[in-house]
Amino acid sequence: MRLIDILYEKVKIRLYTKARKGERVRKNNKRFVRNVIIISIVGLITLMVVLFVVLQSYLGKQNNQGVYSENQDKQVLAQTVELSETLSILIEKISDTHILGHDIHNNEVFSQAIDKTVKVSDAYGNIFPINQLKSGDLVEISYQKQKDKVISVSKSSSLHSWNKVSGVTVDQENKTVNIAGTIYEYKKETMIIDSEGKLVDISKIGPFDIVSIQAMDNIIWSITIDKASASLNLMDLPTHNGQIEIDNSRLLMFKDVTEPIKLTSGKHKLVIKMKGYISLVKEIEVGENEVYELSLKDAEIAYTTIKPYISVGDAQYTITVGNKVYEPNQEIKVPQGPYRVEVNAEGYKKWIKNVNLNDFEWILKPLMIPIEEETEENTEELTGQTSTNDSSTNNEALNSSRTVTINSEPTGANVYIDGAHKGVTPYTVTLNNGTYGILLEQSGYDVYSTNILLDGSNDQTSYLYKLIPREE
Repeated sequence: MRLIDILYEKVKIRLYTKARKGERVRKNNKRFVRNVIIISIVGLITLMVVLFVVLQSYLGKQNNQGVYSENQDKQVLAQTVELSETLSILIEKISDTHILGHDIHNNEVFSQAIDKTVKVSDAYGNIFPINQLKSGDLVEISYQKQKDKVISVSKSSSLHSWNKVSGVTVDQENKTVNIAGTIYEYKKETMIIDSEGKLVDISKIGPFDIVSIQAMDNIIWSITIDKASASLNLMDLPTHNGQIEIDNSRLLMFKDVTEPIKLTSGKHKLVIKMKGYISLVKEIEVGENEVYELSLKDAEIAYTTIKPYISVGDAQYTITVGNKVYEPNQEIKVPQGPYRVEVNAEGYKKWIKNVNLNDFEWILKPLMIPIEEETEENTEELTGQTSTNDSSTNNEALNSSRTVTINSEPTGANVYIDGAHKGVTPYTVTLNNGTYGILLEQSGYDVYSTNILLDGSNDQTSYLYKLIPREE
């Protein structure tokens, strides 16, 4: 038993010793983990501080470089501006390799080589080929005088231009150009270029040329003739009593035409009217600097057809127009012009009237007075049956006048008074006392004819006639 107790005590001591060692190991492990965490945190903070310092240093260098680069660009730009100037050049000749023109501000010749690097643009900065520039164009050139180099060529932004206009007139005495009513100056250096590209004198510009113009600061620097004018020559005129209308906008009387008529080249509509001839409408086309010769020897004579309405009952009558006598129902068609017209009927007084026939149709409606009535009137005067007072009254009535209105239902009828066309209804006219033949004519209605007597016996001033529709 003693031995067992001894062994038990030894085992117990050993187990206790091991337990104490395990407890010390656990305490050491906790201390190690804590130290590792502390060291990690300190290391992380240190790393962050280092990174922050490095980053700040890097950004500082970049900012310094940016400031330096910006300053450097400004210096380069300042040097470029200092070395370049902008010139306004009137082009005389231009190619892919050279430009020749006139410096309008410095008033000197500009002649410089150009290369493929030269930028060519319009006034808005749009790039286009250099071959689109031509003589007479006004451009702005960026030029480095120190290097004798053209940097860029562009259409001037202050350029004022007119493309293909006519009606331009030149005053050489005052050195001015009139464009649509506005006056501009021109210089001796101003370029005038004809349609073939040749330089010509400004006296070649006429109002019927079609031109393109370039100006700056109210000064004309170039005029290009796109189409030169043409001419029209009227030949074999049958009469000088006429007129010509061109394109419904230009009217010339024959008496004022002393030389070929100037026209713009191209197509034109002509309307020619001559007294006694049928109007001629013709379309022509004439080229630049050409003279179009228009002969009028074949102009057709204009005729007037006379339509007689003779109220003489069954009596025989004749109508004399000029020197020719016409029987009833015979067509009366005569060249337009002045005539003496007579109507002779058995038992009636001769009717005579001087007329100017200038319409295609004329209504002849004479007032025929029976010879018996005239004889009775003459007999009354010869026998003295009419008192002096009555005669005075009748003469006063014959010498007075009255304003009357002639109307129809429907309105719009042609009014003829003694065969002469006067107007359309309602028509107001002032007539001397006497007897007048009235004829009304309207399409779709029968001709209405009547007589009115103005002798002071009544005060009627308005006459209304109802037209009867024509039966087809």
